[in-house]
Amino acid sequence: MKQKKSITKRDNNTPRKQADEEIERFASFPQLSPNPILEIDSFGQITSYNEATVKTLRILDLKEDASIFLPEDMNKILDALKQKNEMQFYREINIEGKVFGEFLYPATQFNVVRIYAFDITERRQQEEELRRLNRTLRALGKSSQAMMRAGSEAEYLEEGGSIIVQDCGHAMVGIGFA
Repeated sequence: MKQKKSITKRDNNTPRKQADEEIERFASFPQLSPNPILEIDSFGQITSYNEATVKTLRILDLKEDASIFLPEDMNKILDALKQKNEMQFYREINIEGKVFGEFLYPATQFNVVRIYAFDITERRQQEEELRRLNRTLRALGKSSQAMMRAGSEAEYLEEGGSIIVQDCGHAMVGIGFA
């Protein structure tokens, strides 16, 4: 009787291959992020940044000067790195009319600071619109109360004007009659 040769598949899933795949997967994280990510050394020099940083700089017409993402208090953050303090920092910076929120992490084991930035311009605009609408709503409510309390039209117009100035943030109010 002939013996069958056992054919063993070569296992491509060796621990070494698994480790290499894991390294590749983690290395792709900053590069595939849609948001700017930068790494700063202990001297405050940018050592690397991802493609989203380059794309954002081009959109803002800033060539490739990624230092625009460095916050004004970068020295304070570098001090935390030197002291091996793993505090996290959050900053908002304005760049060419855009508002960016930035999380800064001193990665003390690598002696670098990592900056994770994201555009929050639209959110800030929506928040401001919501504040404006709330001021208007508050002024309408107070104006209704003033109308109920007013003894005369002049008294109502006086109080209504004061409400608009105080609650809506206008410098003055003019009232005209047709």
